[in-house]
Amino acid sequence: MQNDQTPPEMRAPRLVRILSIVPFLLGPLPVFAILFGHQYLPAPAWVSLIGPFAWIAGALSAVLFFWLIQGDSSIHEKYGPLARLTLIVFTPIMGLWMGYTAVTMGGPMIIAILAGQEEELTFTVTEATRWGDRKCRNPIEIDGMPALFDRICHLPEEFRRTLIPGVQIVVGGRGTQWGVFLENARRKE
Repeated sequence: MQNDQTPPEMRAPRLVRILSIVPFLLGPLPVFAILFGHQYLPAPAWVSLIGPFAWIAGALSAVLFFWLIQGDSSIHEKYGPLARLTLIVFTPIMGLWMGYTAVTMGGPMIIAILAGQEEELTFTVTEATRWGDRKCRNPIEIDGMPALFDRICHLPEEFRRTLIPGVQIVVGGRGTQWGVFLENARRKE
């Protein structure tokens, strides 16, 4: 017997509910990696190639998350109008971000963890003079990366001082041609 009080005609099909888990699991993975001290950088070529598909996945995730929230009648019973409005607005935005990030970073990140080897990728510096904070010391901003993941953190200040916009750097670490976990960086010669 199910504890779900939502009428069967209002519930999302089982396949849809299962598919909604994919962006929910893969989307925040890069954030969790940073929280545990591992920065993953997708390859600029990968982000450029997969970008349109990632936006489509993000849009589908946004619609899916919105549909799941709308179909859950318990939300309408448990929460007041302001909380429901916040959920209705926030859920599609979160779905868009999670779907996009799952495709551009989450999937390649899992592959890098499971089958990665030593890899080097080239990135172009856009800014290297901004002040860092405790979460990102000595930030180096790089071109062509998804928002929130467009900077490299915790590299030596001496290295950062040698960089100007337009300079290319080579980042090495465990990964694949689609992205690497940052272990070291050097100027491209």
